[in-house]
Amino acid sequence: LARNSAGEWQPLTIRGVELSSAVPGHHITDYAAGEETYYRWLTQISEMGANTVRIPTIYDAAFYNAFYRFNTESGRTLYLLQGLSVTDHANNSLDDAYADEFYGALREDSLAAIDVIHGRRILMGGDGKGGGTYWRDVSPWVLGFLIGNEWDAGTVAYTDHAPANPTSFDGAYFATTPEASAFETLLARLMDGMAAYEAEKYGQQRLLAFINDPLNDPFAYEPFYARQLGKYSRIDAEHIRPTEAFASGYFAAYSVSASFPDFSQYLSAGQRSALSEALAELDTERFGDGYVQLLNGYHTMPVLVASYGFSTARGAVSTEGPMNEQEQGERLVAAYEDFLSAGCAGAVVSTWQDVWTRRTWNTSYAVDVYESHRWHDLQSAGQSSGLLAFAPGSEASACVVDGDGSEWTEADVVWQADGLSLSVRQDAEGLYLLVRGEGVSPQAALY
Repeated sequence: LARNSAGEWQPLTIRGVELSSAVPGHHITDYAAGEETYYRWLTQISEMGANTVRIPTIYDAAFYNAFYRFNTESGRTLYLLQGLSVTDHANNSLDDAYADEFYGALREDSLAAIDVIHGRRILMGGDGKGGGTYWRDVSPWVLGFLIGNEWDAGTVAYTDHAPANPTSFDGAYFATTPEASAFETLLARLMDGMAAYEAEKYGQQRLLAFINDPLNDPFAYEPFYARQLGKYSRIDAEHIRPTEAFASGYFAAYSVSASFPDFSQYLSAGQRSALSEALAELDTERFGDGYVQLLNGYHTMPVLVASYGFSTARGAVSTEGPMNEQEQGERLVAAYEDFLSAGCAGAVVSTWQDVWTRRTWNTSYAVDVYESHRWHDLQSAGQSSGLLAFAPGSEASACVVDGDGSEWTEADVVWQADGLSLSVRQDAEGLYLLVRGEGVSPQAALY
């Protein structure tokens, strides 16, 4: 529920967009956008029809200043889902999740995030987070907190199999069920601490959830299929239950950008039996062969698609091939409508802008990770998911590959011989070659 302009409570269906801190030419942790750019982006996001912004971690103070200005000056309202995440090193380290670098950092950041949204914190930044003096109280527009991004399945499994780790928790606001794992117990402890801190210090409660994904979903698959996918851990939001003292709400959140094709055919026999009613109604024509529909059928709590998107990268890794931006938009809308019809509480598109530093297995061998923020990798399926493109060039791209050579000039010619000429241009997206001469055609081999 959310209050309307008249102060009345009304159901809220989340139409969300994940806003990255990425700007080309800068590392993602530089937080180089600035308050005015954030404000412009928030305005465009609202005009697009979204009502919620999701950020994956604590951003710099400039973002919260822009968010406060937007909600107090624009005449419009955007809500915020505040994320918490661990560093890539902690998520993929040799330690389990109870290590200080993992749980300790999450615990510290969770309390800091609560102070940040209430405008009562000073942070130096670091470990991927922003910094600054946070004095704007944006809490009236903060729906809740989303913990995590995509947990490393190895860390989850290592945590669950360490015999010294606890497998039960009974807190004032959250408790585990007897089936809970060590990792689920950690999440229950973390959320209980967050609820207690905000209730005691600010007299408020907010929605709480952790993000899950197909590699850590609650479902069990046939061993051979699971090994192929690297699916050897399970996290179940149903194993964590809010107490009566937690009145704001608890929900399940999933990143579904990469679901498993034909997944329902490979569920284990025991899993198929447990899900027999939901599987009987499964429509495999839906998104992800009915994956989101099954999530809604499985959970007893609201389900949010916390991240989904489609890439327009030239190097598509699916059999469907690359898509153009119109096709991307159509698929985003169709998927969102499918999520709502399946029973979801809403969905969040990932992302608002292109993120040049994202990598995918199909091009990772050729990436200089220290310089990737300078280049847009047209071949990486992890990039080009943004609704807002970052095109290289101060005014226009160096070249539009459309078969029209009128934009090329004599100054671009680098070689001439035997009636042929070679022209070259370059920018932060690619190297462009134009060959002119008799006999040059798409059908003729050219060396």
